Amino acid sequence: KGKVQVTLLSPAGRETILRAVGEGQCFGEMSAIDGAKRSANVTALSDGMALRLTGAEFLEVLRRSSDLSLWFMRLYTRQIRELTDRIYELSTYGVAARLHCEILRLVMQSGAESGQCILRRAPTHAELAARIGTNRESVTREMGLIADSGILTQKGRTLTIHDVAKLRALVADKVG
Repeated sequence: KGKVQVTLLSPAGRETILRAVGEGQCFGEMSAIDGAKRSANVTALSDGMALRLTGAEFLEVLRRSSDLSLWFMRLYTRQIRELTDRIYELSTYGVAARLHCEILRLVMQSGAESGQCILRRAPTHAELAARIGTNRESVTREMGLIADSGILTQKGRTLTIHDVAKLRALVADKVG
């Protein structure tokens, strides 16, 4: 239960957010699988509860349950696809397009397909910057430009996307 964030910290102290992990998901599995030391930090974003397994226990659970193994493979495949998309965005798109993609990703995670979408407790500009590989100032500037276009408004941590289809078109225009 709850939500955590998986991050990397550079030697210079710059944090990069890799992914958020929500209810029913897992973290720490890479070390259980390959026996290497942990490669990322995990920070709680909310109160929660976690089931802790040793690496050996985790592998034994996977060995005993083909359904759980298949669930885990699908989870891992989805994560690999998402991280591949983010690598592609980081290496190909400018800051504006990366920000538009990240906002659209947040909208899609909320379940909104069209119309208006309200994201309460949206990531801060600094958190968005850490997700898309830039600085807070660039995110603030780009958020202002998106707001000026009428696509979204932000009040505190509440981000209102007034027209999801318009945001989708903006992303398609920037990355197409």
